[in-house]
Amino acid sequence: DTLMQNIHSMLITRQRRKEGDGKDTLFSPLIEEIKAEDDEGILQVTEVLMKAVDRFDKSYTIPQAIARHMYLNQKDFESALKWANIARSMKENSYTLDTIGQVFKSELRH
Repeated sequence: DTLMQNIHSMLITRQRRKEGDGKDTLFSPLIEEIKAEDDEGILQVTEVLMKAVDRFDKSYTIPQAIARHMYLNQKDFESALKWANIARSMKENSYTLDTIGQVFKSELRH
């Protein structure tokens, strides 16, 4: 379904300079906008991504995005590792393995 693919893309696709975008973003423009909206933005991002993981239950990229959100924005490394491992169990590739490594690296730096 095209609508659902577009919604998924709006939640996941980051901007990359090397792909012709004006800047690099840590998350999709939609997620970045929700986060910047107000003091509750980080909690709203969590809520949106948690709803998305239920809707897109076959997509490893949603749990991966949750893991990234947890370690980058919330500094919740235990939850980040849980979600990174869920993503890896759905599809083991260099991206999901890198996310696990980034969780550990961020925790060590924190």
